[in-house]
Amino acid sequence: MNEKKVNVAMIGAGVVACAVCCAGPIIAVLAAIGVGTAAGYALFGAGALVVGVVVAAFLVLRRRSRA
Repeated sequence: MNEKKVNVAMIGAGVVACAVCCAGPIIAVLAAIGVGTAAGYALFGAGALVVGVVVAAFLVLRRRSRA
């Protein structure tokens, strides 16, 4: 094997080692962002649903009291 192939092989091995080492934390950060987004979406969706039900109940009761 000539010197150029050895250098390329060493760089390739370093890149693979870096990818294997850093993949876990990167995936964990992306998963945490995804979980946070899903939780925020659910929280604000539930809040909007509660507000909508309260407003609808208020409007129905107000119309019934006028009649």
